[in-house]
Amino acid sequence: MFDNFKMMNRPLTGPGASSRSYSNGQYSSVSELTREPIERRDMPKQISIFNHRGGASKTSAIFNLGWMLATKNKKVLLADCDPQCNLTAMVLSYTGSDNLKTIYDRDGVTSIYEGLRPAFEAIPKIIEPVVCLEVPGNTNLSLLPGHIALSEFDIPLGAAQNFTDSFATLKNLPGSLRYLLNETAEKNEIDIVIVDMSPSLNAINHNLLMTSDYFIISFFPDIFTSMANKSLAKILPLWNSLAKKLATLPNLIHSSYPYQYNNLKFLGAIFQNYGTRSWNMPTNDNKQWNANIKQWIDELSSSIYQILIPAMSDSGMSLSYEKYKNNNAVPPSPLLQITNFTNLIKLSRHLRTPVYQLTDKQLKQTGTDLAKTKTSLEKFSLLFERGAEKILGLVS
Repeated sequence: MFDNFKMMNRPLTGPGASSRSYSNGQYSSVSELTREPIERRDMPKQISIFNHRGGASKTSAIFNLGWMLATKNKKVLLADCDPQCNLTAMVLSYTGSDNLKTIYDRDGVTSIYEGLRPAFEAIPKIIEPVVCLEVPGNTNLSLLPGHIALSEFDIPLGAAQNFTDSFATLKNLPGSLRYLLNETAEKNEIDIVIVDMSPSLNAINHNLLMTSDYFIISFFPDIFTSMANKSLAKILPLWNSLAKKLATLPNLIHSSYPYQYNNLKFLGAIFQNYGTRSWNMPTNDNKQWNANIKQWIDELSSSIYQILIPAMSDSGMSLSYEKYKNNNAVPPSPLLQITNFTNLIKLSRHLRTPVYQLTDKQLKQTGTDLAKTKTSLEKFSLLFERGAEKILGLVS
């Protein structure tokens, strides 16, 4: 299977590799769209986590993976680009506040939506970094807050990505999302940006994914995810082909926010939100449930191996076999295989403390119950630590 893997490590291509221009083709005056140049660090690595099949606890996985990466001497930014804003709500719950409004009442640019408004609403000023929130208990982990109104930008972005040659006034839109993420990462000295995406095949997701450096697909083992895998094997190569074309268009090359195509690569999969079923269930039903889960994991793995991997390879979106092998991450073996930690996550949210910081005193358990919970905590931490190490090796 891997004989067909693309072994080339192509350099960054397209306009994103060139110097930025802050002149703006939409306005008669550009005086408000200029600023002093700043010295640039290396661009952060942007990793998008995606599947258009929802309901697989993707947000919990993103938060805990980001937390673990941030313990590896990396500054990590969690970018909530899902208008449902579940990641933002999760982080806010750990701050001890019940009032989401406090995020958006701060000074400065407070969300992904506010950050993009200059480009999408023709406001004559340059895009500015978002004021991020530090995640309590981890100084290397920050949140770029989401906003439900982000979805308002999907239609104009779709038009821009399909008709940029015809409508020069749309040229600043396709490059604006990655530009905002880069500027925000630069301000906060971020090493890795993890993008939480909505479960949809829309224009915003196309843009976020195709301007990323790497991506991970989140899977839940059932028939619908198997369908989604087959769908992604068709859609992602088409998206990739369009992204390459966009990166060559003069309008996007010479826009205020040049469109970046960064030679997107597939890191691997996360299998999650499943486990043995035993509560209040007859023995025979319990055995059948576990047998069904095992069947779907096997079928999903087979589908990834036979359908998704060849599609990624043929479209140049896979890493080399050696890269996967050296990091114990050869697909379809998942980067993370997460059984059902629902009770642990619920406890974490109830106590408003990330899983990694739960203490015996907070748990208020003794004896066998405490021992079981601590065993789950150890398994949870080890699982995400191994996943983080694989990812760091793959993106190095």
